[in-house]
Amino acid sequence: MQIAKSEAKLSSPKMKMLKYGLYVAVSLSVIFILLSLDKTHNTTDIKVVDSKTIESSLNNIESTSTSNLGSRLKLAEKATDELHFEEYFKSLSENEKDKIILLNAFLFNLVNRPSNEEFEILLSQGYPNKSELNFTSLNRFDEVSIMLLNNKIENYPLQSEFPININSLRVLNFVNTVAEIEKVISYYHTDFKFSSGVNPNSSWIDGGDKMPSQVKEALESLVYSNAALSTDTGLELLAKAKFEEMMSYWNNEDASNNDTLFKHLSVASKKLPFIGIDDYVKSKYPENYEGYLMLKYQDDK
Repeated sequence: MQIAKSEAKLSSPKMKMLKYGLYVAVSLSVIFILLSLDKTHNTTDIKVVDSKTIESSLNNIESTSTSNLGSRLKLAEKATDELHFEEYFKSLSENEKDKIILLNAFLFNLVNRPSNEEFEILLSQGYPNKSELNFTSLNRFDEVSIMLLNNKIENYPLQSEFPININSLRVLNFVNTVAEIEKVISYYHTDFKFSSGVNPNSSWIDGGDKMPSQVKEALESLVYSNAALSTDTGLELLAKAKFEEMMSYWNNEDASNNDTLFKHLSVASKKLPFIGIDDYVKSKYPENYEGYLMLKYQDDK
């Protein structure tokens, strides 16, 4: 969709979004129009812990509240050669460690104590480093989404004291945004999680069916954070796959019928062949496994 550009320069990322008609209070119908537009553009996207480790038993995203994330760490025997990931994780603050654990939990629990070679690949495929963690700590999640979307649309620069990997920041911001939105919705539906498969729209305040404005605004941020993602890296593709799965749950639809979900997973699996995406699909969506493999290998023929 061509957008006429004004000769006047807008002074801030938020004001720039006004030009695109995105930074406005919208109804759910507009939100899902944005979702469909994003799907149209996705195909043409422009371009450690000493002796600690992250436990891989975060099998249910429902158990990933920040309050108990610390309990997911446990002592383990150190490998003969110290892992770079362990050194990296050890260097993080407790808040940053929580963000990394949450990221793994939201992205299908697939990143667990990678080898040195695997960790280097992950860093090149959208895994956040300390600069991105620091940036999200200093800026609100909704504002970061607008910054990233501006960057994607017009290559609008991000102001940061340290070099930022944009792909990694997109992934981290998406995860942070989902976590914040779940908190907002939990004010009206206790302990709400997108993964529960329950659509809360039938009842909000005192049995009413009108969605609170805070929830609408939060959902806008979710749309922006997903739209800001590219398909350049494996972790961004995992984030987009998670978004598709979440939207299927939100709409009370069967995620196994969401073709875009499996398309993103199949491409991500080729960029990150060592993190077990095949096993995830085979376990959770066994009826879709054959079709998923066809998607994965159709471009290799």
